[in-house]
Amino acid sequence: MNTKAQVIPESKDGRRKSVRFVQRYWGTLPKKPKFDFLHQGCAPCSVASILATFGYDISPYDVANLMMFDDGGNVSEFWSGKGFFAPGVKLGIEKLVKDSKYDLEIKDILIDWEDQYALKEQITGLVKNGWMGLINVGKENDSPMTFHTGRGHYLAVSSVSKSGEFYVINPNEIGDNQIDKTFPFEILVDNIRGRKSVVNFLMMRRKM
Repeated sequence: MNTKAQVIPESKDGRRKSVRFVQRYWGTLPKKPKFDFLHQGCAPCSVASILATFGYDISPYDVANLMMFDDGGNVSEFWSGKGFFAPGVKLGIEKLVKDSKYDLEIKDILIDWEDQYALKEQITGLVKNGWMGLINVGKENDSPMTFHTGRGHYLAVSSVSKSGEFYVINPNEIGDNQIDKTFPFEILVDNIRGRKSVVNFLMMRRKM
């Protein structure tokens, strides 16, 4: 286990044993362009947290390199200089799925904003069956900004409690105080509504 990883224990309420990578511990990428994990590393930290929870030996550096550079070593067109555009995050995850080291399956689930809470049973069922989700939240559209303070942020959905609420793995400082908290599905969606990107519930599971 990576020494910078925080291991979150299983709980009697339904939380799975999981791994949390915290942005502020990872500094910058060795390669140029400069990539600052504290301010830009939420997506790599969250994806690495999901895969490490599945038992893979992976770090946020590994994920950031996949998202930052194409197969020729060139900087990705989806790098904005301040963060990754959502298609770049998806592309990095697709690279992981294609890599034989990671036996993953994914489901890319988008919210119908005309009926925004309709996915509750589907997402709950998936998480109960071992899936974890990457979500992208923001500050627009009356978002409650439960998980972040900036323009946009990625975090992971890890588990479902006995009461049907969700545990998250949030890689920023706010997440330090959210490890033992649970959140209703509606709160997750209200925060995702603040971004309305192409990443709503990007679900991943290690193949059974």
